[in-house]
Amino acid sequence: MVNVIATQAQAVAQNPENTRQALQFFDALQQTYQNTSGLSFDMKYTYSNETKPDIVLDSLTGTFKMSRNEYNYILDSTETIKNDKYTIVLFKEDKVMYLTKANASIKTSPLEVIGEFFKANKGISCDIVVKGKFKVISINYPPGLQYKQISLTVDTTIGYLVNAMYIVQTKLLFETESIDKTTLGQYDEYARVGITFFNYREAAIDTADFDENKFFLRDGKNFKPTEAYKNYKIFIGSVNL
Repeated sequence: MVNVIATQAQAVAQNPENTRQALQFFDALQQTYQNTSGLSFDMKYTYSNETKPDIVLDSLTGTFKMSRNEYNYILDSTETIKNDKYTIVLFKEDKVMYLTKANASIKTSPLEVIGEFFKANKGISCDIVVKGKFKVISINYPPGLQYKQISLTVDTTIGYLVNAMYIVQTKLLFETESIDKTTLGQYDEYARVGITFFNYREAAIDTADFDENKFFLRDGKNFKPTEAYKNYKIFIGSVNL
């Protein structure tokens, strides 16, 4: 049902000062993650209709480990690896390995996806509220856009995200080929996506987990899966990879 990777925001700033503070907030948050040489955490995604947030329609669990700008991210049956040269996405059920340049436009990690919300900012309003040890940033979008609201909660004692919530058009959460009017008619126009981040661990990460040679071997323009992934078919997603 859910295609989290494909979701992107398209919106911008009614109040320049609030938007500036929101950008600073998120830039500092990103820097906190990128400054660590070893960080792991777990995640849980939940999906519900906007009008019935307590009724969970779907959920996914995942793990994330990173060392500065490199990471390994597993969500359900999809695994994503990013290093300084490549982004590798493994669709395990389909035995597909998708390769792009590391700086390609595809956004896969939770922070990268959230970062897209700030790339354009016309018409949005932002608020930052402190609730005890938690700092909450809320972004509200004008009517008719793909996104209606985004909320990020940071635990200031550890400096990391503990919760993210966004209200997004339901059609963006479906695989394109699976959409039909009957199916969409069962859902609200907007869905509520919640992400809980927990079990943070700061410890050294084995960088072999980010090494492309674990997944494929390259000979010029030719790519071949390693023995461990010999049943996978490779698709190239970047020109001049």
